[in-house]
This record gives sequence, C-alpha cells and structure tokens, in this order.
Amino acid sequence: FVFLHSFEQGSAVHTMPYETDKRMSSLQDVVDIVRGPSPGPGRSAYVKTKTLVYTVAFPKGVLAEDSFEEQTRKSLKTLDDRLEQAGTDKNSVLEATVFLKDISSKCEFDKAWQEWAPSHGISRAAIGGVDLGPFEVEMKITAAMPDVELFHGPSPGPGRTAWVKTEERVYTVAFPKGVKPGDSVEEQTRKSFKELDERLAQAGTDKGRITEATVYLNDFRSKGEFDKVWQEYIPEECGVSRAAIGGVDLGQFAVEMKITAALPDVPLVRGPSPGKGRSVYVSSGHLVNTVAFPKGVQPNDGVKEQTRKSLKELDERLALAGTDKSRLVEATVYLKDMSTKSEFDKVWQEWVPENCGVSRACIGKADMGPFAVEMKITAALPIPIKKRE
Repeated sequence: FVFLHSFEQGSAVHTMPYETDKRMSSLQDVVDIVRGPSPGPGRSAYVKTKTLVYTVAFPKGVLAEDSFEEQTRKSLKTLDDRLEQAGTDKNSVLEATVFLKDISSKCEFDKAWQEWAPSHGISRAAIGGVDLGPFEVEMKITAAMPDVELFHGPSPGPGRTAWVKTEERVYTVAFPKGVKPGDSVEEQTRKSFKELDERLAQAGTDKGRITEATVYLNDFRSKGEFDKVWQEYIPEECGVSRAAIGGVDLGQFAVEMKITAALPDVPLVRGPSPGKGRSVYVSSGHLVNTVAFPKGVQPNDGVKEQTRKSLKELDERLALAGTDKSRLVEATVYLKDMSTKSEFDKVWQEWVPENCGVSRACIGKADMGPFAVEMKITAALPIPIKKRE
C-alpha cells in the first residue's frame, strides 16, 4: 500500500510515493530539537529547531488587579525572557498571533506593543473574543535565530510589517483591505485574497506555495461562503494545511488569515487532500504542518473522547508525513469551552512522550462546528539515519 504525494520545486509539480519521500529526507540537513524548561507536563517554554524558535507569551505573575496594559507588559517581559533563553531576541521575531479576551482592548495592547516592537516590525494578527482563562492577552510567537537574514515588507502601522521573509518562508496576514460596511463574507474573502496575492508577490512567492493557514471567522456559519472562494483561489494540486476557527472578534472584519508560504526553491510535499484546496499535511524544508481534529466524532463524545480521536488522527498524519509525536515543536489548541481544558490536558499529558514538551497555547471559546477541540500543529522531520551514523 503506497501513498502518493505532490512534490513541488519551483513551478514543477511531481507525484511520488511515500517511500521516495523517505529517501529524499536523507538529503536534508540534520534537524535537531532543543526544548526549553517545562512549565507543565507535555509543554516546553520554547522549542528550537534548526533556525526557528517557537514560544508562547502570557502575563506571568498576573494579579487580579492588573490592568490590561500591565498584563501586556508582563507578557512581553515573559517573551523577552524566553527568547533570551533560546538564544535570540525580539529583533528576530517573525510572526505573532495575539489573542485578546476583548478586542476593544486592542488600543491598549498596541500602545505597549509599539513601544516594545523593533522598528522593522513583525507580521501580526490580533484575534479577539476568546477565552484565555485568567489572562486578558496571550501571544503565539515564531522567531528566527540571530544569524538568519530577514527581509521585511512595508509597514501597515507601528510595530508591524506586511510580511517577513527568511531564506525558506514568508509569514504574512491576509485581511479584507478596503472593506465596506455592506460587504458580504464572500466579498471580504475576495478582498483578503487580493491583499494576500499582493503581499506574496512583494515577498517573491505566490499562492501555489502556501503551506499552512489559520482562517479566523467571526461567524462559523459563514464558512460555506468562505470555502467557495477558497476553493476557487487555491491552485489545483496545491492544497494547504488549514484550520478554520469561528466565533472570534475581528473588529470590522468578518475574516482574517494567518499565512505561511514557501519560497519558490524550497521543496514541498503535500499529503492527500481531505477536500478541495486542502491537504492533510504539507512539509516544507524540515517542517511539517498539519491539523488534528476528532475524526469520526459522535454527538455524545465528551472532550476526552474527542481529544483521543484528534490525537489518533494526528498520529496517523504525522506518520504519513514521515515523522511522529516526539518531533512536535508547537501547537495551538482551540477549545469550544475553556472549562474543559483540564479534561484535554489529562489526555494530552498521557500522549506527549516524556522529555518532548511542546510550545503550546490553549485558546477557548472557539467555534469549530461539530468539534469541541481542534489543533494546529507543526512538527520537525526526523534526523536522517545516514546523518546519525
């Protein structure tokens, strides 16, 4: 039984069996993983792989009387500390997803962010209306090591940049530029893709090289309208590892997307397609992007059962991509109800191997249709046997 994958280099698209994919891995550099201190079972303060660092920033030592601005400053201090531990700093931050309990606090957040952020800016999305437990703000961060050359796009505002490029990837955000009050979700999606095309072109790549996307919708019921445009937009045989999360507050927008794309000379392997415009996983360079959800969910399944089904699906997708759970580097976990986090954590802690803690954020109050849990995952490919010897 042989799985087929789409392999891309430049504009060419080839199909090769999984056995060939494994041979291809022997040509790659050794990819080792360094994990920071563990703040709890199954988690790491940061995870470093090759030239990238993944971490989470939150208001460590938060007090009940802390203002939102104070929580933001504590979060940025936590981030500085973790980046320093990993051997890098804020000047090498590539992208950030900022989660806010209340989108109306974004102005307060921006004030502290603009004082903190380097002058060249960071690719950043701000997602409101989520449940972060005791926190008002939390950030999911990807940074490069200091010796990595970075290229930054034009700045849409202080502390932000339209895109950031490394030698392998482009990090950007897509939103409906020029949105009008009467715009439908379909129209907002088309405007978002127009903006995305322009940003990708500026950075030297295109939509055929998108590897992963997190789509945020203020109303999950609009996913059908979004999907219609997505399926028209994504080129054939270029399916993306994609999660769609509803029930968030995007201010004036109905849709916003966090996007990663590969540069034209970076090899891509795309897994089987679960639906038009999507792939069960996409690997680029030394990384694998995928999504885990409770496949085969039943109406009466509790969070524990849905989590077990999600992790079973994740195991299968990772194996298909040629890696496993010991190589996970980062995860964003979305829960419909934040009060179920302890149930999720129990299963997560049993599943994650010892000494393989993941950089993980847990976001509540997410609408995922029939699911109570969904995960956006990045893993590293294994160290090739030839290199080990």
